[in-house]
Amino acid sequence: MRPKTAGNHVLAYLSLAIWLLAITSCTTIRSRELEDPAQLPPSQDITEIRASAPYILDTGDEVTIRVWGYGFDELQRTAIINNSGEIYFPLLGAVKLSGQSVPGARELVANGLKKYFVDPQVEFSTTASRQQIHVFGEVNSPGTFAFHRPLLMMEGLARAGWFNRDANRQRVLLIRRAQDKYNVFSVNSGDFFQDGAKVPAFFLQSGDIVYVMPSKIANVERFMQRLQNILQPLLTAEQMIILAPMIIDVIQGKRLYAPISIP
Repeated sequence: MRPKTAGNHVLAYLSLAIWLLAITSCTTIRSRELEDPAQLPPSQDITEIRASAPYILDTGDEVTIRVWGYGFDELQRTAIINNSGEIYFPLLGAVKLSGQSVPGARELVANGLKKYFVDPQVEFSTTASRQQIHVFGEVNSPGTFAFHRPLLMMEGLARAGWFNRDANRQRVLLIRRAQDKYNVFSVNSGDFFQDGAKVPAFFLQSGDIVYVMPSKIANVERFMQRLQNILQPLLTAEQMIILAPMIIDVIQGKRLYAPISIP
């Protein structure tokens, strides 16, 4: 029996993606080479893709907290999370909200108030005006990062602790939501520097998913499963299957920009 090769796995994923596309009449794939990163269309916030993707609170977010049933105006407050990641709330004092999801922050406040009230009913909301990107893969500190001003891709990578020793700097996957399409783009970080000088700026946008590929992929199928597990909070399994051929193109070193319509 011949051993499995990367080519076998590529064909398997392509076949699976083609089968799904065949039964999904409103799904189309169009791909073309992209020479200028500036051609990439503007994004649509990732929260519009997957409602279950948690919004993580951070400095600068405005939050509103209301405690119902006790008639104290002091327990209805709007505040901005300060540089320490905290707000002040009556009875609780400084409350650390940075890094919490909205449900997590509501539970945190409610648990604190249980010392003073029986089963406090807490309403917690945020304007969510801050922008977020998601950086995963071969970086030192992967995660979701907030930004309040235009953010270069190199700055986004720096927020994630920069490339680790296993990173393939020539294969950085960017997934961006624009209107009804996912835009898949393969980025070579070397494109941002020419003879030590930075080429025209390439900015990230809210909701962008950046994934730094490893320098070696011994098993494509295993890598794709790991990638799906990492991106599961942001993309469904069905969406990952549709994106698989484009991701495999990136694994193979192809430079591409591919808009994909997904219902």
